[in-house]
Amino acid sequence: MSLPSTVTGTAFSTATCTGGYKTYPFRDNGDTTTAVYYHEMRVTTEDYACLSDDDTMTSATEKPLRSPFADDADAYYVGDQSVSNGGDGWTTFIRVFANIPQTRYDPSGLYAFDFSGVTTTSTSTDTTVHNYTMSISSTGWNAYYTSPNRWAYGESLGEGNVFIGSTSGDISKLAVGNSFTVTVTPTLVYYRTNTSNTESKSTFTATIIAISGTIVTMRANRFYLQYIYEELYSTAPTSLGFSKTVVSNTTTSTDGQVETRNSPSREVKTYVKTNNPTTEVLTDMTQLPDSLSASTTPTLDAYNQMVIDGDYLNGAPETIRRYMGNIYEKSLIQVRAIN
Repeated sequence: MSLPSTVTGTAFSTATCTGGYKTYPFRDNGDTTTAVYYHEMRVTTEDYACLSDDDTMTSATEKPLRSPFADDADAYYVGDQSVSNGGDGWTTFIRVFANIPQTRYDPSGLYAFDFSGVTTTSTSTDTTVHNYTMSISSTGWNAYYTSPNRWAYGESLGEGNVFIGSTSGDISKLAVGNSFTVTVTPTLVYYRTNTSNTESKSTFTATIIAISGTIVTMRANRFYLQYIYEELYSTAPTSLGFSKTVVSNTTTSTDGQVETRNSPSREVKTYVKTNNPTTEVLTDMTQLPDSLSASTTPTLDAYNQMVIDGDYLNGAPETIRRYMGNIYEKSLIQVRAIN
C-alpha cells in the first residue's frame, strides 16, 4: 500500500518543519548572541537526506521549509539529531543550525603554574697568598727632631718608624699604599718617653711608602709611649715578614629556581569553522626562564609590568575539539602573572 504524500494538506516529499525552538547556549557565560536553531522535521523516508556543513539558514539556501525563524546567514548546518524511522514510511528528525560562538573567557579557579623563582647573584673568588720577607738594612724613628740625625732616612719618607730592605717574594703584587700586619725578628725594643725604660713590639701595622726594584720601604706609626727624639732602637729587628692575599679569579653567577605556585586562571574559548582541524595552529604554553633579568624573555621589567597590568600567561598547551558540525572549539588555560 502506497503512503500518502501529504498530511493535512502538506507535501512531505520535501523535508518540512513542523515546529522549532531556539537556544542561547552561552547566555550564562556572557554571550547573548550565539544561537542554536532546532527544527522539528518530517519527510518521507525515501526522500530523507542530510545537508552540507557549509549550508546556511536562509530562504535562498537551506533554511527548512516552513521554518519559524528569520533568515540567519551566520547560522550553519551542524547535523540532524534524533533521526527516527518508525517503519511507517515517515522519518522524523531535528535539523540543527548554529552560529559560530564568540570568544569568551570562563573562570577556572586556581591553577598550578611554574613561575620564575627569586633571582640570586653569587660571586666566588679564587685567591693566592703571597709571602714576603724583608732583610732589613735600615730602620729607626724618622723625624725632624731626632738624635743623632734629623730625617735620618729622608724627609720624603715622612715621620714614623721606617723599615728599609731587600724583599723576597712577588714584588709585582705590591703597591705603594698597601698596609700589612708585619712580624719582626728579633723583637723590636724601643725607648719610652722621658725614661730609660723600654717597650717591645713584634707585630704591628706598616704601610709601603716606596718600592724600587726589590728594595721596599715601609713606615709604621709611633708605638705606645715611644720616645720620639731618639732615632735608634734599643734592639733593632733584622727581618720583617708579611703576606698578601691576591684575588686570582672572580666568577659571578646568577641563579633562580622555578617555583610552582597557584594562580587565578581562566579558560579562553575560541571557535573556528574548518574541515581540517588537524591543520589548525594551536598556541603553546608559556615557559618562563628559571630566573628573570634584563636579557631574558620576558625581561624582569617587562614581567613586573605584566603583573601590574593583570596580564595572563598561557598555563597549558591549547586543545581543540568538535563543538557542532565542522565548528571546532579551541580551549586555552591562562594564569595570571604574579610576583
